[in-house]
Amino acid sequence: MNFFLRYNSIIEKNQKSVNKEHLKKMQEYLKEIIKILIEKIDTKYLLSEAIELDNFIIIKNGKYGVINKLGENVISPEYENLEFSFSDYFIAQKNGKYGIISKSGDIQIDFTYDDITYIKSADFFKAEKADYTTDIINREFNIVLNSVYVSEINIEDGYLRVRINDDYKYYNFK
Repeated sequence: MNFFLRYNSIIEKNQKSVNKEHLKKMQEYLKEIIKILIEKIDTKYLLSEAIELDNFIIIKNGKYGVINKLGENVISPEYENLEFSFSDYFIAQKNGKYGIISKSGDIQIDFTYDDITYIKSADFFKAEKADYTTDIINREFNIVLNSVYVSEINIEDGYLRVRINDDYKYYNFK
């Protein structure tokens, strides 16, 4: 609270112009607040993408999880990587493999992929395997294309060009 009083008094005194000295003081106060916060928090949290402004991806002891705005665990920090995809679903990495989990921690797609990317504009997941093939997974977590080689993704026109065996085919996702 003290920081905000100091910050407001600097701004009120210098409403027309803020000189370099006052900016420097504000930066010092910000550093002071950050130092106090770090001392008070016993674990290092990295806040990233807000999910409906209620949940945040964090890092605790090198593992990713999710907390709500009250600081309570939503998803325990047990993942090597965690990325928001859509709604209440996350792309997670565990034991070097990627899968998809829900906010409640339920596994939607097993941890068997080398990489998973959510392509928001196309509304599907591109899940890459160790043999360099790809599964295309829809929003309902169904594999719509299995073990294909993706040669082109055209978001603007709404299609994928894939190779199945020796044939090239197009998949329309719009």
